[in-house]
Amino acid sequence: MSILKMRIIVLIDQLKKVTAVAEALNMRQPSVSFHMKKLEEEWETKLFEWKTGKVVLTEAGRLLLYYARQIVASSDEASRRMRELTQHDRHRLVIGCSGSVASTLLTRQLLDGYRTGQGICEELAITVQTGETENLIEKLVSGEVDLIVSGAAGKGEAKVSNNPLIRSEELLHSPLVLALSATHPLLGVEPLSAADVLHYPFISITDPSVEAACMEWEAAQQLELRPVLRLDQPSLALQAVADGSGVAIVPELVARQHPGLVRLPLPGATPLWSLHTARAVSHWNPPLVRRALDMLVWT
Repeated sequence: MSILKMRIIVLIDQLKKVTAVAEALNMRQPSVSFHMKKLEEEWETKLFEWKTGKVVLTEAGRLLLYYARQIVASSDEASRRMRELTQHDRHRLVIGCSGSVASTLLTRQLLDGYRTGQGICEELAITVQTGETENLIEKLVSGEVDLIVSGAAGKGEAKVSNNPLIRSEELLHSPLVLALSATHPLLGVEPLSAADVLHYPFISITDPSVEAACMEWEAAQQLELRPVLRLDQPSLALQAVADGSGVAIVPELVARQHPGLVRLPLPGATPLWSLHTARAVSHWNPPLVRRALDMLVWT
């Protein structure tokens, strides 16, 4: 069983044509057909069948496809990492996170680390991948991702996964604040009450962890905020607030990224929003991951 044969399985599922697979692999069609036949001989079962001019996988073929995808992904990732190390003398570190974490916090912190010349940055070529936490966990276990950074409501142990192959920890936490423009009428209200917030358009950030923390505050104050605008990127939401389009409830650490905003404490008990990290217990270079984690801690 070779990587090439596994790649043929994956491409057959995607392209449904032997000629298209041959073109994708820069091979001749008879060569691809030969490897397909050898695969069926090796596994002693039918893996492919032809239907209306297309090649599809049999049930056995679909079973093999599940593992072929993992093998091909691991092979490609190994090639990328080896190339980075041999050509540039740097280790490739892949960090997975949600789009909001990447846009408002993670990317900025990494760039600050490079600008300040931290030693770890000289050793790493960092790639940031965004996606849903469940998909990132699969990549973490398979070795395609080295770290996951995800948000959560509250403070304490991360609930990223019950997988015993994954170790998680809190990276930082931040209280929620009310973000306003510099000329907003609420700046002159003292003392500020939860009911005062309801009188102005509310802009919501659709990150699940921020929404969960915000709902915790709403429940404690026995009110319900009704967003006039919902945005999945905190940077867009904060810009809308700065332009005077409304108010937003965001983690203080996120609001701090926009210098034109005023941050006010929320009335009542203030919920916490936290960032957690997850990494594979069996990672090949734990000290390198640990040093990367240390670089990500906001001071």
